[in-house]
Amino acid sequence: MQMVTIDLQHVTDTEEFYRQFAHKFDLGYFGANLDALWDMLTAGIPLPVRITLRHLDNHPQQAALERIVSVMQEAEQETGGAFSVRISSMPAGD
Repeated sequence: MQMVTIDLQHVTDTEEFYRQFAHKFDLGYFGANLDALWDMLTAGIPLPVRITLRHLDNHPQQAALERIVSVMQEAEQETGGAFSVRISSMPAGD
């Protein structure tokens, strides 16, 4: 299973999240919206994969990022767990 970590301390807005997501998966073009995220998570990236999101708690953009997390959780159900998302407040590498 591929493991990918996105540290939200370095994410200032949803556009930056989408840039990091596209970079982590080496996507040439990515629509940078919730529909495009869904498409990538359910059919566009090689599965299985687990994404760990670090530092969501008390993030200045928490409400917007939680919409992204919601799509990820729905994709986890849709793929039967082949895609999974974890939320962690621990620093990367701990």
